Amino acid sequence: MARVAGNRARLPDALHTFLNNVIASQCERIITPLPLPSESAFFVLQRLGVKAPIIYIDAGHEYESVSRDIALYWRLLAPDGVMILDDYITFPGVTRAATEFALREGIPLIGEAGKAVLTRNTALSITTKIIVDE
Repeated sequence: MARVAGNRARLPDALHTFLNNVIASQCERIITPLPLPSESAFFVLQRLGVKAPIIYIDAGHEYESVSRDIALYWRLLAPDGVMILDDYITFPGVTRAATEFALREGIPLIGEAGKAVLTRNTALSITTKIIVDE
């Protein structure tokens, strides 16, 4: 198994762990990390003509930044793609931004505590499993 070489002090621990997990899972050909602010990464991906089948957003938790990320990355989503949002319900800013976006776009929002899904693909069947601790 290959590992990310280099000075660990220069790489944030989360990025270092993520890169090692990508390599360990042999997903280097399908996962391309861009250690950039989300808005900068969007412009790089847009310039490259990327249309992604899956976009997973786990960034800021404040309404304004989540709203911006959803709107920007929605433009990169493939026509039948799926956008997954982290921290739905857990953070009010995420919940509000996702809900408002879905209403504005006229698309379904499927979510539970922790995750939400947005898609243009009306034929897609998405189910959730809500676990209640007793």
